[in-house]
Amino acid sequence: WNTTGALPPGLHLEPTTGAITGTPNQAASSNLILVVTDSSGGSVSRTMTLAISPPPSQNALVNVQQIVGGYENAFALKQDGTVTAWGSNGGGQLGDGTTSNRTLPVAVAGLTNVIQIAATGENTYALKTDGTVWAWGYNNYGQIGDGTFQPRLTPVKVTELPAVKALYAGSNSAYALGTDGKLWAWGSNTFGELGDGTTTNRSQPIVVPIGNVTTVAVGAYMDAYALKTDGTVWAWGSNGAGQLGNGTLVGGSFSTNPSPVQGLGGVVSIAAGAAGAYAVKQDGTVWAWGENSGGRLGDGTTTNRALPVQVAGLTQAVSVTAGGYGDVFAIRSDGSVWGWGDNSFGEMLDSSIGGHRLTPAAIPALAGFAQINAAGYGSSYLVKADGSAWSWGHNDGGQLGDGTTVDRHSLVPVGVQN
Repeated sequence: WNTTGALPPGLHLEPTTGAITGTPNQAASSNLILVVTDSSGGSVSRTMTLAISPPPSQNALVNVQQIVGGYENAFALKQDGTVTAWGSNGGGQLGDGTTSNRTLPVAVAGLTNVIQIAATGENTYALKTDGTVWAWGYNNYGQIGDGTFQPRLTPVKVTELPAVKALYAGSNSAYALGTDGKLWAWGSNTFGELGDGTTTNRSQPIVVPIGNVTTVAVGAYMDAYALKTDGTVWAWGSNGAGQLGNGTLVGGSFSTNPSPVQGLGGVVSIAAGAAGAYAVKQDGTVWAWGENSGGRLGDGTTTNRALPVQVAGLTQAVSVTAGGYGDVFAIRSDGSVWGWGDNSFGEMLDSSIGGHRLTPAAIPALAGFAQINAAGYGSSYLVKADGSAWSWGHNDGGQLGDGTTVDRHSLVPVGVQN
């Protein structure tokens, strides 16, 4: 037996048996060609990739500048431009070269100089300082954006994409706002969520025919939204619960082209969650439309809305974050955080676990934090001013990063074994 390509440090190949033995002493990934030759000189070969992941951290995750949640996993961008990940990993979406779930953070392999991350749960994306986008995880719909439908266990570059300044991800699709002002999209297009007038999946980026976009929000159920420079919001994709805000509420309906959300202007920020969408206006009020089970629209009812309605009693809002399970949080200008909607897994950090909030209420435990992200499915994350990462809620895939799969109804530090 022999090999072309170096084994990871600490490992060696037994030439008579073909066994790879030893103990790896550092994280590495090697592309190998193994060759076995018989006594007559005949040989066969096989190509393989051998990845050694770093051991899970036993220390609190610190120096974090951004944290995002997917479906049963989460990701943190550190101040040094590297990315760590934890939780479910069946499709390699943690980017550590394996498909092993992780209940404590591990490093995403070979990824540096990152300035923004986005995640869907099945895929993860990173924007680098040079404007390139990198992706890893499942690739059933071409959502990796490398022109293939092959899953990727470590990051690969998204092809045919110009320089990017902002990155967004939804259910099996991704979006990038180019430095040229164009909006690009790729991946699943089952309900027209790529906004190109078709329902054709795309394994490479295409241009969404919409201009003057300042930011994008992507829902958990194949819907997408763009905030334009004039303060209007445009939507496309699935509309089964009225989440496109065009006045229609027909199950199974969708739109393959962007159209304006009706009766909405003066918007400064947007968010999207579980078939519901949210807009913060210049006056600090919050407006919502779409799916309303569990009270996720915050208007005191559970009635779906095909047009925007005002979230009850909420003023001085500066931003909203919405989870994929119907939990929603708003940060006010005074630093207070208000929550409403689903509380099945203790997302609201109160005693009413398993219930719902139909209107917003303050969550004192979350006041004053630098960043809050509710993009998970019943799990949420925040970054403190000191750069430490914290989590709470649902934890069936280890997505809270505390070394367990136990749901948490209070804040726990990410990276610390509980």
